[in-house]
Amino acid sequence: MLGFGLGNHAPGRCVDPGTEVYSTSHHLLLAHAHAYRLYERKYKKKQKGMCGITLNSEWWDPVSTHPDDIAGALRAMDFTLGIYAAPIWGDGDYPKTLRETCGDRLPKFTESEKKMLMDSSDFFGLNHYSTRKAGRMDIGVALGTLPREVTSLYKSVGSFGRFVAAIKPMVNPFQKSYFKDGSFGVYPDPPGTEYTSMRWAIAPWGLRKLLNYINDTWKPRGGVIITENGLAVEDDCARIPFFQGYLGEIRKAIVEDGCDVQGYLAWSFMDNFEWSFGNDKRFGLVHVDYDTKKRTKKDVADWYAGVMESNSL
Repeated sequence: MLGFGLGNHAPGRCVDPGTEVYSTSHHLLLAHAHAYRLYERKYKKKQKGMCGITLNSEWWDPVSTHPDDIAGALRAMDFTLGIYAAPIWGDGDYPKTLRETCGDRLPKFTESEKKMLMDSSDFFGLNHYSTRKAGRMDIGVALGTLPREVTSLYKSVGSFGRFVAAIKPMVNPFQKSYFKDGSFGVYPDPPGTEYTSMRWAIAPWGLRKLLNYINDTWKPRGGVIITENGLAVEDDCARIPFFQGYLGEIRKAIVEDGCDVQGYLAWSFMDNFEWSFGNDKRFGLVHVDYDTKKRTKKDVADWYAGVMESNSL
């Protein structure tokens, strides 16, 4: 989506986002399925290992209880998570909403490919960082959220030329785009929402809802392993409350809701090169001085180690 839809990640293409997002996603899924079946056939019995895939997903929360807003939020989930999850944990094909919307622009799986895809993961790997509000399409709301979306896109693509290239398909009424296919409205975050340096909303409750959605929709074999969850922030004092909040909601999802969550990995061990943002965004539990390469634990590192050792908050 980002590499072929907006061009802010490698390979930086946004030439035909109404087709290339789907064709590359299609081949990504097939490549995964082939790799899984190869491991299953040749190595799994001997190594007794697991093989799976990790998907990145926000939680798209309905802006209201109105049926049209709930439907809009569900479309958002289909176009961002379901496009990859449904072929693996569902019936081997894309969600019906995508088929009905995209028509021939969405590639088709053969029956043998569907069979190969289904249940081709020993766990549901999940990267999760934030929650957004979604609902029915509303031009007034779209105009209100436009400044944030434009600013975020401009900062992530790295140059004015690439920014212009990214928005052209979205404003051209004659060009198809994955980002127009979704046909859902993006709404402002609730008042008082706090943000990371990436301008991602901090909303631990959203992860709990997402875990319930995954459990209720697919009940994945092997449960969910949260392979990434964390924040980039300049004020390190915000890190412990962040992890307290998110780990607390995961616990509620397990204990109170019955979700099958098998693992959690904080992102990241140390400050890293963050895609198109370079070294500007610091996610690490360990600080890295990029000039001297010295590594220093942040306060959250010892706190997190204590949580892992005691298995409690």
